[in-house]
Amino acid sequence: MRPDTDVPYSEWLTEVPPEEAEYYQNIEDYFGRKGGFPWVVRGRDWLTVRGWFEQGIPLTVVYRAIDEFFDKFGREEAPRFLGFVENFVKKHWRLYRAATVGQMAASGLLQQVTPARLGQWLENWAQQLGRSAERARDRGLEDAARVLEKRRASLQRIRRQVPSEGSVTAELIERLEHKLENFQKTLRRELIRSLPASLQAEWQAQVRQAFFRRLEGYLAERQRHRLLDEAVARRLWQELQLPDFSLIHYLVEAFRSASGDAEYKVEMRNEE
Repeated sequence: MRPDTDVPYSEWLTEVPPEEAEYYQNIEDYFGRKGGFPWVVRGRDWLTVRGWFEQGIPLTVVYRAIDEFFDKFGREEAPRFLGFVENFVKKHWRLYRAATVGQMAASGLLQQVTPARLGQWLENWAQQLGRSAERARDRGLEDAARVLEKRRASLQRIRRQVPSEGSVTAELIERLEHKLENFQKTLRRELIRSLPASLQAEWQAQVRQAFFRRLEGYLAERQRHRLLDEAVARRLWQELQLPDFSLIHYLVEAFRSASGDAEYKVEMRNEE
């Protein structure tokens, strides 16, 4: 994909943060090393890797998925596209999150999260949606404001599913997380649809000018549309100051900063 594969991503893809460029570089190096062939991230793979980065999937999870991919298919038979690794990444990301929350429960750290505290997190997100609706109105995005207000009510319904007393279990966290994943997908889709076509075109033109020109020649039409939609959604999230509606991501980040990835590795070894 790069004109010169000896040039690292941090120097070629200067329009993204250095940590994002490093993420691509590490995955490219690892995939090629495990496969035993020189390999670079191509258009379709770039979209896949960027999706992993946007979700906050750690490199350790991607590496485990790549390991399993080559263990299953072998070096000679394995397709040389990261898209074929995506289901393995999804599997290991689920295992990673479940293992982390499970370890939090086993260590007693999850008991520090009371139902009241959990409910307050959800209520804070609902209040943030209200503030984001006001920001949308200030920018003349009345349709987006109505979407945010409607989805605020949906989030408050999820909030009411938190028990008023008792303990917060890993099962409760996972059940709420599933609802929040669907909530965020719906919110994203409805917000993009609510934007005036002229504003979407303006933002897409800015993406093309500042960044997309390096990649456009490597992508199919469907991939270009997907990338531009993602760019519009990212811009919208920033403009309206919307959070990432993920309890597990919130807990994983807190737990990872305290204990690293050791729990995931132990859990995976036990599973094997």
